[in-house]
This record gives sequence, structure tokens and C-alpha cells, in this order.
Amino acid sequence: MNPDVRYMFQSNSPTSPEATYIGGQITLPANAAILAKSNPLNYITVNTPPILMQHAKNDNLVPWQQSQIMVDKINEACGPGRAELELIPNGGHGGSPFNSASNLNKIFSYLDEKLDIQR
Repeated sequence: MNPDVRYMFQSNSPTSPEATYIGGQITLPANAAILAKSNPLNYITVNTPPILMQHAKNDNLVPWQQSQIMVDKINEACGPGRAELELIPNGGHGGSPFNSASNLNKIFSYLDEKLDIQR
């Protein structure tokens, strides 16, 4: 298992969400290959496109640190600024702070800038 994400798993139970996702207990050596295939960190290349990640600090399902690790790895591989992380206050695991008109405008502006789209 990638040491960067090991601390984030809440349980080594065979019924944990992670185990359900990969089809077996995540700490078993027999599941190491499928766990590696499911880890997006293993797919970062110099060709990874610009990414704006938004995550709520109070997300009770996915630790915001996972997004920070992803952003750091992308910037390490591609150069500073390829990926950005914005922490959304009181966003939980999605909902109105992410879907608001002002946030959607921010996302579209980011895409316009990074992808050089002319409207």
C-alpha cells in the first residue's frame, strides 16, 4: 500500500468501504496489486492536465488531506501550479457550497484560463 495514503484508512476490516471497493481486505498482500490499480496517485504523469481540486475541511467521508497529497504529487511531477487545492469551509461531502453559482463560475473561469478557451 502507498505509505502516503495508509494513515487515511479507518479500518482494516473486510467489510470496510475500501475493502468492499477492491473486493477484499486492504492489508492482505494478495490485494496489493488491485489496491495499486485503484490508487489515482499511480496515474500521475507529466501529461496530467491542470486540476482545481476543491475539498471541504469538514468532509466526514474523505479526509481533505487526500486532495492535498494528490495536488502535491501532481505539482511534483508537472511543476508548480499544475494543480491547485481550494478548501471549502463547511462544505461537508458536497452540496450547496460546491454547487453555488459563484463556485461554478469560479470553476468555469479556471477551466477557461487553463484550457485557453475563448468565449
